[in-house]
Amino acid sequence: PAAVRKTVEERLLETLQQKGCQLVPASLAGKVNTVNLPPGCQAGPCLTAAGAKVSAQRLLVGGIGAVGSSYDLLFSLIDAPSGHVLAQVSRRCDVCTFAEVGRSVEQSMVELLRRGRRALGYLGRLVVEPQAPGLELWVDGVPRGSGPRQLLLAPGRHRLELRQKQSSATQG
Repeated sequence: PAAVRKTVEERLLETLQQKGCQLVPASLAGKVNTVNLPPGCQAGPCLTAAGAKVSAQRLLVGGIGAVGSSYDLLFSLIDAPSGHVLAQVSRRCDVCTFAEVGRSVEQSMVELLRRGRRALGYLGRLVVEPQAPGLELWVDGVPRGSGPRQLLLAPGRHRLELRQKQSSATQG
């Protein structure tokens, strides 16, 4: 019901603000709709354009599913510049009241932020801004796209390559 949805959303936003998150104003949030996201885009590089539109550092993606009085919660915290999933929280609440769902959402946000901060403390950010057009970034033998990129990488040694992009006519 709309009233329950509103109550849960308010509790979610309140918890995020109490934990020090700066939220995108509603006036900017509408800009996300101007990005042509692929259907079902929930994580990864497809969300980097949405984050850039609203100058967000992190994106919270997820939702609450309900069947009768049972609820499933799934939330992901995504680093907007890289599209990297920092943390994910999944909870199930069987035969719950609306108050219990609200508490479960609040607990999920606290856990998600804790895990996300821990991941950011562990990962390193690689910023690549190729000066020549037509170059593709490869990290550890995997293509990671062309143009300016921000990636989060685990500590350690990585093999970075900038390769000239092959045209479809020469590929095959």
